[in-house]
Amino acid sequence: MKRAAGMGLSAPVVATLLAACSGPERPNEVAALAPETETPIAATPEPSPASVERAIVSADPPETAASATAASSPTSTVAAAMPTAEPSPTTEPTAEIASERSDSLAAGFIYDERYLQHDPGAWVLPGTAQTFPFSEPVLHASNYRLCQRTKQLIDVTGLSERLVHIAPRSAALEDLTVFHDASYVERVRQICRNGGGEAGAGAPVSPESYDAALLAAGGGMAGVDAVASGAARRVFVNARPPGHHALRDKGMGFCVFNNVAVAARYAQRVYGYQRVMIVDWDVHHGNGTQDAFYDDPSVLFVSLHQDQLFPPGLGEVDQSGSGGGTGYTVNLPLPPGSGDATYLAAFDRIILPIANEFQPELVLISAGQDASAMDVLGRMAVTTEGYRMMTQRMIDLAETHASGRLVALQEGGYSEIYAPYCTLAIVETMAGTRTSIAEPLTQERMLTQPQTTGIGSDGDAALAAIRAQQAQFWTSMTG
Repeated sequence: MKRAAGMGLSAPVVATLLAACSGPERPNEVAALAPETETPIAATPEPSPASVERAIVSADPPETAASATAASSPTSTVAAAMPTAEPSPTTEPTAEIASERSDSLAAGFIYDERYLQHDPGAWVLPGTAQTFPFSEPVLHASNYRLCQRTKQLIDVTGLSERLVHIAPRSAALEDLTVFHDASYVERVRQICRNGGGEAGAGAPVSPESYDAALLAAGGGMAGVDAVASGAARRVFVNARPPGHHALRDKGMGFCVFNNVAVAARYAQRVYGYQRVMIVDWDVHHGNGTQDAFYDDPSVLFVSLHQDQLFPPGLGEVDQSGSGGGTGYTVNLPLPPGSGDATYLAAFDRIILPIANEFQPELVLISAGQDASAMDVLGRMAVTTEGYRMMTQRMIDLAETHASGRLVALQEGGYSEIYAPYCTLAIVETMAGTRTSIAEPLTQERMLTQPQTTGIGSDGDAALAAIRAQQAQFWTSMTG
């Protein structure tokens, strides 16, 4: 892919990486690995091809995205349900915008200070209303800091100057009721109006949460507008509260309205996209999004998540859709401890081959950075470099099939000191650059961890089981 580590690696680590890079599977990505000195963003050259990725993915995947670019359509059962592609009624970019697409200004960023007003309160002990017995208060895990600190990192690194800043807008009732019941929307409004409470299990809201949640859902819609019109080629929506657990009639797991589901339906309704792909890499299963599209062949929903984490019993391998949507839900439950190598193998062996068959006209990401190596609500080990490489794969996919149209929406991420750096890495990659800011976990240190550079037997077994399940629906999984 397109990114290198550039972290100033020591000689022993260089030797280890060069040995790992000797395999034949990605010859075009081999690069000399030598210590680099990073320069400020204004002078940062495009990094060399991904020598770090070569070190991470050392096993030849059964099928890469490149070999599946011209893949055949899904097997006959699912292919019969796939809608026929028609040209999307998107607005052609002007010459000025088209010229922007050749540089870093192709990346958009959506943020509003009002997102910080959503206040889930204190973190309480499970099954009680009791707070932690410490002298200082413990904020709820889904507090404002991820969103705020991400924006601060984007500003202090100078990355902000290379982004197209896009204002969100509030979603209207008719935007939300493409998925949510109108009675649920009204219930959330009333709860907030009356001082706050619970929008659903584990979804606390404050008086300001209703307006923030409307703005979060509208942020996803604004991102779709930007990539559809050509104002930006790809967009990150730094919004809260998150949404992928929210169900039709209730909130759940910190989520109020399902932002990505609203964005997908908006894209279909307004711009006529017939094939939308959603990739959810939050460490928790995107059960609300799965519910929204479970019987719908026009939306391919893919969820990578920690196996048996949350919600219980959901996100299993055999949950593949129903009716006409059978085969269009792809669940990838990964074993605890999975790191960069397993996640990237999941993309190369499963997600990208299937995506190349589906040929999406718009790509959405539910971008939860709680699979990171420092998260308190997950037990995965993805690094900032892993998030860069996953993002680059999504960019390449969108460029191949969707004229670059890619919108990432913030979901979870609960390491207050590391998740913002993971999100920064995503936005950097979308902007085609990387900054010189130091990180809490150095890539040199993480490359000594086996989960970063290798796939364990449990990871290989999980990926094999997922391929076997999906072979019923996708010809690229039968090899």
